[in-house]
Amino acid sequence: MKKQDYMFVYLIIISLLISNRGVWAQECRSPRVCESINWNFLGKADSAKAGAIKQKADQQAALIPEDLYAPDDGERHIHAWVDARLQEAKEGHASVVRISIVMNAGWGCTVPAPFCLEYSGGGCVYIKPTGNSQLLTKNFEGYMNDSSVTPEKRNALLSMSYQVEGYFVGKKKSLCKDPSEDQAGCCANNDAEYEFHVLRISDSPMGSSFHYQTQLPGGSPKPEGSVLNSGPKWAVLNASFPMTDAVARSRAGKLKSQLIEKGFGKTTLVDSRLIPKLWCCFDVVLVDRLATKEEAVLLQKKIAGLGIKNFSVVELY
Repeated sequence: MKKQDYMFVYLIIISLLISNRGVWAQECRSPRVCESINWNFLGKADSAKAGAIKQKADQQAALIPEDLYAPDDGERHIHAWVDARLQEAKEGHASVVRISIVMNAGWGCTVPAPFCLEYSGGGCVYIKPTGNSQLLTKNFEGYMNDSSVTPEKRNALLSMSYQVEGYFVGKKKSLCKDPSEDQAGCCANNDAEYEFHVLRISDSPMGSSFHYQTQLPGGSPKPEGSVLNSGPKWAVLNASFPMTDAVARSRAGKLKSQLIEKGFGKTTLVDSRLIPKLWCCFDVVLVDRLATKEEAVLLQKKIAGLGIKNFSVVELY
């Protein structure tokens, strides 16, 4: 697609701070999981397969330019990244990825689909969000249909992106096959809409922030244990250890042992996939669960007083 075909204005909005927290979708807070997740999309656990998928995905992502005005070559690389994830899903090993989705109402033309994978070429890879997509769809419908919203604010929000985690399901639909379907140059003959199952989502839009991260490759094992969605809601934890990083996982285990030696006997390792308000996919060093935020803050200060840093007070669900 040629640059002149793109009608999306990203840069002029980045400096705007939008304070909206999801007016039309209050029930799904960042990065709240509003559905019971079935992790079967990862496929059969296969460490060799998972390693190969992660390596390929990271190599492809590294080729995507960060410059908003990058050459058209950037579009080729982002399509290669998306198509590879699509093919892996078709083969039964879909990966958890983090992407930025922008609500695409069109700028001076009628676009063929309302959501784009935001990317640094300044164009649009069309995304059909499914699953935990209420925040996207309700906010889009609200801002498009609410007469009280000024055009300026509507356009500002529509230019902001949501951070989304999920997986490509292996389906895509061709758009604008017939040239007569094109509206003012808003659709190219090679455009397609990719179905993307949303697992977790930021609860408010933000400025342009491009993500093509493979959080957990297909072939990874499913989480073990129960989702922490009942009992004490507050916890003190450190969730900075990516599950795909062997060194980080080792550091998480050592930190757990250190805390137990210091007298925090309830410290355990938890898969972040089991914590509704955390992003995938990290090993979490969880010191204790508590009934109130105040109790959790006191525990955090106690840990910090021993010189152990980077622990946060988190509401689990």
